[in-house]
Order: sequence, then structure tokens, then C-alpha cells
Amino acid sequence: MISTRLTRLLAAGVLSTALAPVFVTVAAADTLPFRDPNVVGKLGFCDKNNRAVTSGRITDVPFAWKTVSSVAASKAYAVPLGKATVYAYSPIKNVNPGEWSPYRMTGSSTYSNKKHPMAEATIGDAPLEWQATSFPPTWDGLVQLRLLLTAPNQQVLVSPYPAAVIKISGGTWTLVDGDTNPACASGKALSSEKVLIPAKQQPTAPPPGATTPSAAPSGSATLGALGSDGSGSPTSDAGPGGGQSGANVAAANVTTSSPSIVPIALALVAITAVIAGGVGFWAARRREVEPTGRH
Repeated sequence: MISTRLTRLLAAGVLSTALAPVFVTVAAADTLPFRDPNVVGKLGFCDKNNRAVTSGRITDVPFAWKTVSSVAASKAYAVPLGKATVYAYSPIKNVNPGEWSPYRMTGSSTYSNKKHPMAEATIGDAPLEWQATSFPPTWDGLVQLRLLLTAPNQQVLVSPYPAAVIKISGGTWTLVDGDTNPACASGKALSSEKVLIPAKQQPTAPPPGATTPSAAPSGSATLGALGSDGSGSPTSDAGPGGGQSGANVAAANVTTSSPSIVPIALALVAITAVIAGGVGFWAARRREVEPTGRH
């Protein structure tokens, strides 16, 4: 009898230990004011050096350089040329998560590790501030980010999906439900923006009013910082394609004989460059299928 009871106690102890991680995961999800039954796995965010990112400014461009899933791609999407894209959603009370409106945060990316689908962001992608402006996070400042997969001859996999939830407070965001130790170095991702858009048309700096994660504090970006080294001088570093951008070359050729004209000329050049770059990016993005949502 004693042996039988001891065996049962030991078995119960082993079972409870094995299930402990599951209970911890559920408890973390329970801290959210909403439930999304479509979520399988979590998302984590990485910087340029493959280090985990759990907070930042909503003006950062991009808000994270890489987004990584903790779960593998399903069989139909774990194929060559399979792609992953990050979308942001502001939760709405009494509305099914499948009907929340999507806001694209990155271009679609091919990825090398099917066990950890990931999406690369570029300096031409949107800051969180734009999503929060378009769809204000009225439910406790929360925003859900999803990684949606596509593949040749397949529709966008709108469900299930790995996800993370961040909280926006003032000018900053903080991860409240997600992978705090993502597999950042487990693979590589290549954004379609780098493939479809000529290098000379790719932005070399964030749009006016936005910042990079390592740049000056929010709101300090100025016109003179576009394509410059921070001192207002044109630089030759134009990102992936190399060489100077059109805005930098034009700015370098502007004379300083008329101080009153220089600021206006620089402004016109910068605005033209931003518009041209934006048209190129959005034209490329329109070629890809968008998920549907509530509007």
C-alpha cells in the first residue's frame, strides 16, 4: 500500500513539473484584457546586432530590425520563397480579433529558417506612431503584432499566427506579452523592399519626425539630418546600394551664395526625395496581397 501511494505521489510530482511551463504561459496570457484564440506561439523583436528588444520609442524607424516567431511555419508555408510580414492591430472591445484592422509594419521577407519564420524591417518602413495615429490603441494602449505567412500558390495565412502585444504609453512602447528571448541569430530574413526597389530609390534616413533606434530622442529629427551625418553635411553612405542618394547629391551641389535660398532649396529637394521614395515603396507593396480587417 505504501509503495503504491509513493508511486502515485512521485507520478503526480513529475506530471506537475512537466506541466509547469504550460501554466506559466497561460498565466502570462491571462494578464491581457482580451483573448485571441488564433494565437499560436509568440513573437520577439531584435536589433541590428541580434539582441532582444523589449521597448523603444514609437518614432523609431524601424521599431525593431527583425521580428522572430517562436514556432515553426506550417507545412504548406515552410517552402522555398515562403514569406513573412509583420502587421499591427489595435484591439477593439467586443470585436472579434479576426475583424481588427491590419496595419502593415514591414515588407514581406523571405527567411532561411523555417523553424523560426522572421521578417526584416528597413528604414523605409513605418514607425509605430503611424499605426497608433491611424488606429488609436484605445484599449489600455495595447497593440497586437502578428507575423502572417504567405507562400507561392497559397493565400495569406490569416489564422493561426504567432503574436506579441505591446503597450504604448506616451512616446514609448513596451513588450507586455511576447518572446523576451527570441532566436534572433537562428536565421536570416531579406525584405522584399530590398529586392523590388532599386537601391538608388531606397531611403537612407527615416522620414521627417521619425528617428532610428540609435538616433537622437523623439522629436529631434530635422530636415538637415536627412541623408547627413548629423552635421548637415552630405554623406556617401546610401545604405544597401551604396553611393549617394539623389537628395544628397542635389544638396551637395547647392551653393551658399544666397543664404535665404538654401533652406528652401534643401526643403524642396528633401520633399521630392521623400515623395519619390514613398511612391516606390508603396508601389512595391501593392504587389503583395493584404489581409482583410474591420475598417
